[in-house]
Amino acid sequence: MLRSINILARNVTRWSYEDDANLHHLMCYINSTLSMKMIGWVGDKLDDLCLALYADADFAGCAQCLCSTSGSHFHVQGKHTRFPLAGGGKRQGCVSHSTPEAEFVAADTALRTLELPSISIWKVLANKFPHLLVHDDNQGMIGVVRSRRNPTMRHLQRTHEISIASLHEHFQRDHFLLIYEISAKMAADIHTKGFKNPLAWKKACMLINLLEPGDLSSKELADIVTPGTDVDTTVRQAFQSKTDDIPNFPYTETPILPKEVYQKRLTSKERYNVCLVWIPL
Repeated sequence: MLRSINILARNVTRWSYEDDANLHHLMCYINSTLSMKMIGWVGDKLDDLCLALYADADFAGCAQCLCSTSGSHFHVQGKHTRFPLAGGGKRQGCVSHSTPEAEFVAADTALRTLELPSISIWKVLANKFPHLLVHDDNQGMIGVVRSRRNPTMRHLQRTHEISIASLHEHFQRDHFLLIYEISAKMAADIHTKGFKNPLAWKKACMLINLLEPGDLSSKELADIVTPGTDVDTTVRQAFQSKTDDIPNFPYTETPILPKEVYQKRLTSKERYNVCLVWIPL
């Protein structure tokens, strides 16, 4: 209901008959869903858990100003654990020119306001630095964050006040990982847009653990909350490659360079030159 209430709150000074109808519809929905509860479950040890953040954006979702909406959902995640911690939906400060641009703003806002502050609490509870996962459904945005190169969006730091270099630096650290998630499993989608299909709305509610009492035993819930990617395998391989002396290629155990020539903190061009020197003629 965050997005619905935010839209109505913005129209307080320019209220219309349409807003009356929307408010009545919202109150009827609340009255008809009093049995729904946000339920979390924990079935893993503390060492096997990680903090998962879902960030999504609805491009030009506001019909009045064409601003996009940033959505986020934050929960504790494990093989048998899914415990919601926080969620949010907020209109962006200015108009975005493309979907990846809106996704950048949503990811930066969610990471800065939800996931980074949770590190201090988790270090007190678990006495160690947590594994931080960020799920996003835009491959273009993920590619730019990983490469740090985006010549077509150099205006982001002035218009939206975010830095791609800052996002890149976060995900170069040992305990941060950026994962692609299919749109059907994007938990933050419910905070960014409206749904007309009742079945799609029910699935969106299940993704944030908003359930009817009878949904806990349904097979549909198990299929919906299962991530689109094998998170356990991806996390194990990714964090192993970050902590080892020599990083491996994704999904394999093959080192990217021989041990004799590998040096940390080199750019891709420098590593390429070193590799050319190593190759025997």
